[in-house]
Amino acid sequence: MQKYFDYFQNEYPHIYVEKDFDFKRHTTIGIGGLSPLAVFPQNCDELKSILQYCFKHSMPYYPLGKGSNLLVADNGFNGFVIVTSRMQSVCLKENYLYAEAGLSLTKLVQFAKAHSFDGYVPLLGFPATVGGAIYMNAGIQTGHMGDIVHEVYAMDRAGNVQVFQKEDCKFAYKNTVFMQNKAVIFAALLQTKKIDLAVIEKAIVARKQERATLPKERSMGCVFKNFEDVPAGQLIDLAGCKGLQIGGAKVSTEHANFIVNMGSATAQDVRQLIAILKERVYNKFKRQLKEEIEYLGDF
Repeated sequence: MQKYFDYFQNEYPHIYVEKDFDFKRHTTIGIGGLSPLAVFPQNCDELKSILQYCFKHSMPYYPLGKGSNLLVADNGFNGFVIVTSRMQSVCLKENYLYAEAGLSLTKLVQFAKAHSFDGYVPLLGFPATVGGAIYMNAGIQTGHMGDIVHEVYAMDRAGNVQVFQKEDCKFAYKNTVFMQNKAVIFAALLQTKKIDLAVIEKAIVARKQERATLPKERSMGCVFKNFEDVPAGQLIDLAGCKGLQIGGAKVSTEHANFIVNMGSATAQDVRQLIAILKERVYNKFKRQLKEEIEYLGDF
């Protein structure tokens, strides 16, 4: 495959690339091996060229935002990593907010607050991008990304542009159509419903207080989906798993649905710990924990 990475650089010298891309530096949990090449498109034309190249040569690829819900194998990922960090435009378009996929949720919330737009505060604090948040419908009980989406723009594996109306996205709890079709999101139109600024500021204070109680160590966020009637973390806690540690990976003592990197954790440590948590919770409660994180690479 190395020749295809080399060919790409020769064919598209204007697209910024990074060799030996290290997932430890580009995921929130700080775990994972290398990828031979990461590409950083700065516009739709460059993204289209990348996808068409991968399609032509049957090359695997993975779009990456902040890497907050991702566990990468210790031996890395042998494909193109499409990093969206250079696609961060945000502006008003007619009656909507237009945001590119690489825009951080922090900046999105700041922009929305500056214009007194309602519905964005629940996204505050997530170490994610617009694209990643849409992909998995990020959010909390009081609001999710899908609640503010009007239209999503994506490309299929061959680089063809697709437009998804809100209903096409099939937003559900930790699930969307994009998790099935693997289309690469590059932008979205979001709602601009006005609300009193004082209400937003009060909600921001409350949201920051909520986030302050979460673990400070590096993590992927919540590992498992909640059940309709009980949080996954509560079952993990009641199963006696808080503080359980395998290698450098540990179940947080502050929030049992977080697995934290104590500094030397490997992907294999995390996988083993996940398997133990699933087994213990099932044995005690006959409930099957389901991951909300994604796995990348050969496990």
